[in-house]
Amino acid sequence: MSASTWTEILLLIGLLLLSGFFSSAETSLVAVNKIRIRSLADQGNSRAKVVMKIFKNEPKMLSAILIGNNLVNTFMASLSSMIAYRFGGYAVSIATFLITFLILVFGEITPKTIATRSPEKFALMYAPVILVLMNVMTPVIWFINLFSNMILRLLGIGKEGKNAAITESELHTILDVSHEEGVIETEERDMIRNVFDFTDAKASQIMVPRVHVSSIDVNTTRDELEALYKRDHYTRLPVYEGNPDNIIGIINMKDLVFADPNEPWDLRKLLRKPYFTIENKGINELLSEMQKDQYNLTVVLDEYGELAGIITVEDIIEEIIGEVQDEFDASENDNILQVGPGQYKVKGYLSLHDLNDELDLDLESEDYDSIGGLVIEKLNRFPTLGESVKLDNGVVIRVISLHKNRIEQVILDLPPKVEKNDDQEDENERRHLLLDRKKEREKARIKDEESSASSDSESKTETKPDSQ
Repeated sequence: MSASTWTEILLLIGLLLLSGFFSSAETSLVAVNKIRIRSLADQGNSRAKVVMKIFKNEPKMLSAILIGNNLVNTFMASLSSMIAYRFGGYAVSIATFLITFLILVFGEITPKTIATRSPEKFALMYAPVILVLMNVMTPVIWFINLFSNMILRLLGIGKEGKNAAITESELHTILDVSHEEGVIETEERDMIRNVFDFTDAKASQIMVPRVHVSSIDVNTTRDELEALYKRDHYTRLPVYEGNPDNIIGIINMKDLVFADPNEPWDLRKLLRKPYFTIENKGINELLSEMQKDQYNLTVVLDEYGELAGIITVEDIIEEIIGEVQDEFDASENDNILQVGPGQYKVKGYLSLHDLNDELDLDLESEDYDSIGGLVIEKLNRFPTLGESVKLDNGVVIRVISLHKNRIEQVILDLPPKVEKNDDQEDENERRHLLLDRKKEREKARIKDEESSASSDSESKTETKPDSQ
């Protein structure tokens, strides 16, 4: 073969490498984690910043890569045919098959597979070159896109809207996978989930309902107020005049402590302005308003302007971080108590939201927020003592305690498929996996030591005659 033929073969190899470059660049830039790249860019990584520039115009990036790859492959096919033609017509067919095989293996499959395994590494590596190509090929890309867009319009295909970088359901999946792999703890996962639910929750879902609100009349004496504080330990109480729906202010027990006992008692002088909200107010918005106006307690009104319940800042924060217990709070076990396998004693006023979180259930009611209300909804009347309802998911709710027109306690019988999951099985499985890995490493270490000892023994045996 002549020197020119060898030069052409070397050029062919170079083109094949370029084909592999374009293929791996396309795969790495499409498959790379954009959130990770943004994080690196925020940390000052210069190449990550280049990748972010490329992402601002992804269609142009893909066009530049595809144009470059197709030009390289076309030139490679033409060059191989030209070389083969010198060896006769039969060689052209062989060359066509051979070049197709080489492009598939070394120009497409192999580089794309490698790029898929380390997309971040290759994306950062290729980014500067791809950005230059995008700028250089701008006229060509514009011309080709002009025709492609015309064809799309003729076919009635419009431009697609911008897709969200990541959806909420995808974030939930990431959370679950991270938890399963031990990256985040159960408490961390639950807290992040609570943040997602936080924006959807309404005031009516987390408020202390009217039936459990402690409020006082404006004519309450100092001694009566002090006795109430000693009994209930509430630091803030709504104060009404005439009837409990007419809330005129909030009494903070700190104001009571600092009030001059020698002055004539007048509760009105100690009252703070009440803050009112409605039942369907989003708690995310409510928290912002309470922070802005520096209110710690909000009075929730129903559609008729009557008292529906109250909400404190603590109630809202607990929606994210979970139940906060102080020395005066009732234990969470007072609301939910396991009395047998898959069987729980539950307070009738407990909200479905809290019950679902605690027992990993999915109980819902259209008109009520509590488990007692759910029973009333299913029966379409007030229950009698001992009466039961069975839900569609197999959960049985039995009323075991009534007080006047209020359901005090119920028993929940859960079928096996919806029994409480404390992630204990996942934790045990993870521990067993770690233990198995530890045992495997220990076996490998012992095997290496035995192998090393055997090698030393053989070495000593071989050197023994020389020493003698």
